[in-house]
Amino acid sequence: MDNEMASLKHGVFNMGFVGVAHTAEGQRFASWWADRLTHFCLDDISRGLFTDQKWANLVPCFFDDYRVLRSPAFNVATWNITTREVAGSWEEGFTVNGEPLGFYHFSGFDSGDQALMLNKYGANSATLKALRSWYVDACNEEGQSLRAITPMGMALTTMAI
Repeated sequence: MDNEMASLKHGVFNMGFVGVAHTAEGQRFASWWADRLTHFCLDDISRGLFTDQKWANLVPCFFDDYRVLRSPAFNVATWNITTREVAGSWEEGFTVNGEPLGFYHFSGFDSGDQALMLNKYGANSATLKALRSWYVDACNEEGQSLRAITPMGMALTTMAI
């Protein structure tokens, strides 16, 4: 239910991963989407807007040549781990529902949502905790804690992530 309610609120499609073909239809989509995001890429749910995602709800209405990537091995994230079984380790590799992990979508760190959702839906998963720990360490190695600013103007640290 959380996933369905969130989709109605934030958008049916997650646009963290998008591939656009170099075709006339692809160019038309890219131009349309860029225009919407230039003017209306807002987190204003009361007006029906949530960044780039809500615009993607209209893609099936306006475009004929699109595909939805449905493999559970791609775009794995805290908001969809209730529908995926993530297993493995760095040594043996990671799998999702028995398939090799395509990619994990790390988001929600700046708001704290990532930690909340992981604790809610994946608290017992050593695999998910290992992926998160790797990401936090990699970000900190790149100086992310020095650059990441929260809405309150406070720099994030490893502990706050």
